[in-house]
Amino acid sequence: IANTSTNADNYIEIDYSYSFSNSSPNVDVFPGDENDQKVWENNNYILTPKGSAEMANYETFTLKFRVLNKELNVPQDTKVDLTISLKHITPEILATTDSTNYYFNDIKYALTTGTLNTASVAGYQNSPTDVVIPAVVSDGTNNFVVTSIGMSAFQSCSSIKSIEFPNSIVTIGNFAFSAGCTIRSFVFPKSVTTIGFMVFQDSLDLISITISECVTSIGISAFSNCTNLATVKIDSQTIASGLTGANAFGELIKYPTSIYIKSGLDVSSATYLTNTSNFTPEKVGDAVADADGDGYILYTKVTA
Repeated sequence: IANTSTNADNYIEIDYSYSFSNSSPNVDVFPGDENDQKVWENNNYILTPKGSAEMANYETFTLKFRVLNKELNVPQDTKVDLTISLKHITPEILATTDSTNYYFNDIKYALTTGTLNTASVAGYQNSPTDVVIPAVVSDGTNNFVVTSIGMSAFQSCSSIKSIEFPNSIVTIGNFAFSAGCTIRSFVFPKSVTTIGFMVFQDSLDLISITISECVTSIGISAFSNCTNLATVKIDSQTIASGLTGANAFGELIKYPTSIYIKSGLDVSSATYLTNTSNFTPEKVGDAVADADGDGYILYTKVTA
C-alpha cells in the first residue's frame, strides 16, 4: 500500500484488522517487515517516522505487511483479507504559565525532547472527571507523542470517573491509579506493554479491567487490595499463560469472580486458573469452549 496521502498532517493513526479464507489458521499479520521495531506489532499505533520535525513535509508513506506462520501446517492457499483505516491526528496545544508546567484540560504533562519527542502524563489539577488523553501534544513549538502515564499520575484522585487513552501509550507507571482513585472500569489500550507495580493498589472503586493483547509485564501488587474487582478480561497470551497463582501478575485474579480469557489463547501452563478447585470453565459438552460466542472463555471462581 503505497503513496497514501497524509495531507501533511503531523501524525497518523493506523488501525487494521484481518480475516482468512480458511477457518482460523494459526497465523499473525503485522505491519512492516522483520526489521521494524516492536511497536509495529500493535494492532493500533501512531506512525512517527524518525521524529516530529520530519513530519511537516511527509506527505506520502508506504505500508508493508508481513504474514507470520506460527505453525508449519498452515494451508498454502490461505488468503488474507486486510482492512486498513487511517486517522489524521492534530496535536493538542498545552497551556503553561511558566514554561515548566504544561496542562491540557487539567491534566499535567512532562515533556522530553529527543530523537522522538515524547510526553508523559505527570499529574492533575482541580478535579478532573472524564479524562481524555490526546495522542500528541504541543508546547506551541514542538510536538510530543504521549507514550506513558507517569508514576503516581492519578494517585488518590477521587473525582475521576473514566479515562480514554490513545494507542500511543506504552507504559503505565508505578502507583498511577492507586490509593483511592475512583475509576470503576478500565480498558488498557492495545499499545500498552508494561504495567508498573502498585498501579491500582487500594482502588476500591475498581470493578472491571481488560488486559490488552500486548501487555507482557505487570508489576508487584498492581491490584493489591482491589477487593471489589469482580471481572477481568485477558487478551494477552503472556498474561493468560502465567496465571499460576492467586498472586500472579500483581494479584490480578485474586479477587475477581469472573475471568474471561480470549478464545484461542493457550492456558495449559496457567495451573491456578485451570485448577477446577479454583475456577469452573465455560464448556460446550465436555470441552472447554466459548459457549456463547462472545470471543472469550469464562472461568468462574469456585466459592465455598
